[in-house]
Amino acid sequence: SPLWFKTVSEKELYIIPDDLYFLNKFIMPANYERKNKYIVLEVYYSINELEKNIDLYRRFIRNIKEKYLFDVVFLPFDKQYGGEKQGEFLSKNISELEYFSIKNDRFIKIEDTLGLVKNASFIICNRYHLFVFAVANNIPVIQILKDVLGNKTYYYTKSKGILNQVFKDQYCDEELFFSLSVKDCFDNVVNNLEEITVNQNKLFNGQKNKNEKIMLKKRNEFLNMIRNNE
Repeated sequence: SPLWFKTVSEKELYIIPDDLYFLNKFIMPANYERKNKYIVLEVYYSINELEKNIDLYRRFIRNIKEKYLFDVVFLPFDKQYGGEKQGEFLSKNISELEYFSIKNDRFIKIEDTLGLVKNASFIICNRYHLFVFAVANNIPVIQILKDVLGNKTYYYTKSKGILNQVFKDQYCDEELFFSLSVKDCFDNVVNNLEEITVNQNKLFNGQKNKNEKIMLKKRNEFLNMIRNNE
């Protein structure tokens, strides 16, 4: 992070957007069109924690279906306990939850993730990189901040950095994008989904496009500088 970098070095710091924010233009999203609107859910808590809170997940998924007629699709990012096992457990215990399988790949394919994200109505995630995908594609999102070393600073500072770049010169209420617990997030989405969506969509405007052009220019300048120094 910039804060820690400055404590160990006096060299100039270049702040550029995440590598996954601007994808190669030849990467095409997989086709994931479907009849019903849906929410993408991605978490990778321990199985023990999911077991303790299974009723919370079940109630959320059923409430979303009943109130908004939305499906919920679980998206794993990694094999085993990086999301795959969690998705298998939740879908086994919640019949209404749809599970998107990674199949034989080590990680979820970018094309699959992009297709799921671009066609989603809303995203709930743990992972920073899914948060980046959502913001880059103007999809309303809430990130449930996980603890790292006893607090939520790690994920908060990374994701807040993206918001600062994308929504520069706009007022951005970070509470629109972050939640401190699964329960708080689920309650908020069930009760305020339409309001959250409207308020985030207001931020996905021309000023965001202008900032993205600046971000892309900085990224290209940095890459050119590296090439010229090789």
